[in-house]
Amino acid sequence: PLVKNPSANSRIRASNDREAIERWLDEYFDKPTTFRTYKKEAERFLVGVTARNTSLFNLNREDVLAYKEFLKNPQPKEQWCGPRRKKLTDETWYPFAGPLSESAIKTALASLNSLMNYLMNARYLDFNPFIYFRF
Repeated sequence: PLVKNPSANSRIRASNDREAIERWLDEYFDKPTTFRTYKKEAERFLVGVTARNTSLFNLNREDVLAYKEFLKNPQPKEQWCGPRRKKLTDETWYPFAGPLSESAIKTALASLNSLMNYLMNARYLDFNPFIYFRF
């Protein structure tokens, strides 16, 4: 798991990005539909962040723009796209079945904005690179 820039001010118990995302998801455990949507989008995003060999703490606006374009056409397709399968039950899980529709992209970015706002308010992050996007 990627370790973010250490901060003694963080208000959540998380030593890395995956744990920080889990703390955010804990807030939605009693809202199954929201929980599933947020979990799916956060997992997709974290896979992408990890593939770029960075962390949530280091993301900037250009990274968000690049991710938005990536959602329109995930490449290389053989790495990112495959049949829909549950992640926990199948080792050949792929984050995408193919390119996302405009409405699915808006949902993904709005979900990630919520994540980043939570992490910023919890003082895990200093900045939310999604903050000025219109969804």
